[in-house]
Amino acid sequence: MKLGMLTPHCARNYGGVLQAYALQTVLSQLGHEPIIVNLVPETRRKDSVFPMDWRGAKASVYNLLVLLQYGPTKRRMARFAEFSAQHLKLTEKEYGNFSQIEAAPPKCDGYVCGSDQLWRLGMHNFDSIRAYFMDFVRQEATLKVAYAPSFGVSSLDEDYKKTIKPFLDDIKHLSVRESTGQRIIEEITGRKVPVVVDPTLLLQAEDWNTLAAPPRVKGPYILVYCQSQRQNFYDLVSSVKKATKLPVVVISLVPLNRIPGADHVFQDVSFPEYMSLFSNASCVCTNSFHGMVFSLIYRRPFWTVPHDSANSRMEDLLQRIGLEKRQVRAGDALPKDPLEIDYSRAGVALDEARRESMDFLKKALSDAH
Repeated sequence: MKLGMLTPHCARNYGGVLQAYALQTVLSQLGHEPIIVNLVPETRRKDSVFPMDWRGAKASVYNLLVLLQYGPTKRRMARFAEFSAQHLKLTEKEYGNFSQIEAAPPKCDGYVCGSDQLWRLGMHNFDSIRAYFMDFVRQEATLKVAYAPSFGVSSLDEDYKKTIKPFLDDIKHLSVRESTGQRIIEEITGRKVPVVVDPTLLLQAEDWNTLAAPPRVKGPYILVYCQSQRQNFYDLVSSVKKATKLPVVVISLVPLNRIPGADHVFQDVSFPEYMSLFSNASCVCTNSFHGMVFSLIYRRPFWTVPHDSANSRMEDLLQRIGLEKRQVRAGDALPKDPLEIDYSRAGVALDEARRESMDFLKKALSDAH
């Protein structure tokens, strides 16, 4: 069955691209022909290393910092483009907005949207979100599946709820990535939908290792991957380094690294190097959801701190597998050996969550036959 995928595939972060790759790979393994609807909003079309326009003092200062790291940032962007070209199957036609998809949608037997924060208003404009709800599909008989989408927040304003209710009602096979999303959908539609794992967790370590490059760093190290740099995260990294005496290796997406005690800072990491850095780390410190996910996939000792605005996705997963103590809150002390971690129960819980998620996906896709 040819399946059109609606997912933010042109993200400028590793997790956004890798979740698209993972879902595409799983759908292929299940015997289908997935193709990603190549929606590239105008805001993503600029081939520029500068993430912001130059209006305003804050944006200008940030772009000047980016300019200081122009070479590594440009290389990272090129590596993102290279990975997408090699590993993501996109429609030949590139769409700039919802209306263009609605006017000439790709010919598919069904559509799957997911995953990541594709229904988060503010992260995406409403035009894109409407596409991510698959609202352009008019034939009632056409299969529509939502696999692990996220609203990215714990509550929605009433106007947004009213707007998206008909979109949700029109998706027969609906799942979410977090329990907060489950509650939101129940409030809007009255439906109790399943919580499934992020697509990246549907693949095993050996699947991801097919992409991995040779180690970029030799010897033991603490891997640091963060998306918002805050004092509580700096304190965590400092504590782990002090306890282990290991060097700190940073995967950086920002032009100015403020991680204390960083021994190596990489701003041009490729996707194969990303896999290798996680799989070979002695310990991972992260406040990124997908940073935590790849720590779990590779069974690495890891520590995280609550995310400023979107912590529910991390809390949900940690509670589901019994590792909630790996999230360090204010006043918490690290154990004597921060490199110790017991994956015996968590591994079983993760395997069960993966099985339940695959069962949902298989059952939903079988509805078209």
